[in-house]
Amino acid sequence: MARHRSGSPTPRTGSWPAALDAPATGPRPYGGGRHRGDPATTPLDLAAIARAAAEARGGVDGPATPAAAPSGPPTAAPRTGPLPAPPRAHRAPRVRALTTTRAAGALALFGALAGASVAAASTGPTFLADPPADTGEFVRPDTQAVAPAGVSEAVAPRVSPHTTAPAPTATTTAAPATTTKPAPRDDGGRTLWSADFREAGLANFKSTPWNNQGAKSPTLAGGLLNFLMPGGGKRSEVEPDFKSLSEGDEYYFGFSVRLAPDFPVNTSDWQVITQFKNDGTGTPPLELKVQDGKFLIDGDGGGFSKVVGDATPGQWTHLVLKVKFSSSDGTVSAWQDGVQRFADFAPPSGTLYPGKDSYVKTGIYRDTSIGQAGKLSFGSWAIGTSLGSVSKDLPAGTD
Repeated sequence: MARHRSGSPTPRTGSWPAALDAPATGPRPYGGGRHRGDPATTPLDLAAIARAAAEARGGVDGPATPAAAPSGPPTAAPRTGPLPAPPRAHRAPRVRALTTTRAAGALALFGALAGASVAAASTGPTFLADPPADTGEFVRPDTQAVAPAGVSEAVAPRVSPHTTAPAPTATTTAAPATTTKPAPRDDGGRTLWSADFREAGLANFKSTPWNNQGAKSPTLAGGLLNFLMPGGGKRSEVEPDFKSLSEGDEYYFGFSVRLAPDFPVNTSDWQVITQFKNDGTGTPPLELKVQDGKFLIDGDGGGFSKVVGDATPGQWTHLVLKVKFSSSDGTVSAWQDGVQRFADFAPPSGTLYPGKDSYVKTGIYRDTSIGQAGKLSFGSWAIGTSLGSVSKDLPAGTD
């Protein structure tokens, strides 16, 4: 029998499981020569190793069913006698082949040793608590409990409920309200004249003191031109410093106006707020009135009348008139708050008296029989060659 390096003529015994000290059986799987570190044993008894592993895991999985012992003597006697001498040729490093049988035995031995170490580390019946049932909860990896040595029970793992956080509700922030108006579209027209009540005051108007009869001159406040007509009063008007209106001229006249909340809009008596007055005396050929709750144009002493739109007290509105001045083929188009009310209306008497020019006047000119005071304000006034050219710098509240 080959001797171990320690000199013992028999395999090592001691605290190992008895099955691990059983005599090795079977032929030695190595070729010629013996490695200095190899014990004189043959492949491991796998059945005995499996039994040892099962006994070591008894604290986790319960007692294992004992494996059946070998039913007879080994089929081969242990090999005795000296090993043949290795060949004298060049000794390459030896590679020990890991056969399937030897690999399975090594894994079983490792499991047995690991199980024995776990059993030694805990005196309780279990190592870890059984995993909870699948109830939609999860165990956080960093809080999973392990029983330290000397503690009889493992600390119960903390379980965090598995909840699904609701998706954040999309919120829409409304744009802040603003009274700032977008700039009107540039239609290529030219502004030929405009008022500047905030900076220039009445500098762009002619000085015509005779246009105040039974009323005071208009006043300026807050960038607005204000007219106040007392009951029984007749006239309070101003004239833009602009050229005379002659045969064939064609212009746009635009202004924003606010009638005071107590303005007498529903009277059937005449109240003129803009007139294209002819030279000399007499009623104008074309004018804009507030009457019977409407803005309307008429002329020639009532020879024609056409409604532009509603006159609403206390509310800003923007009015534009396009006038072709002619005694024979004059026309009028009207817009209120950007909406065209009518186009190319041809008054029967024209828009200009034959052989005469006209000029613009604006304010309040009314029947002296109206006993109720009337107040209105202009926020803009312009004369130009297009709709856009007279729709700039409108005060808040106008379209």
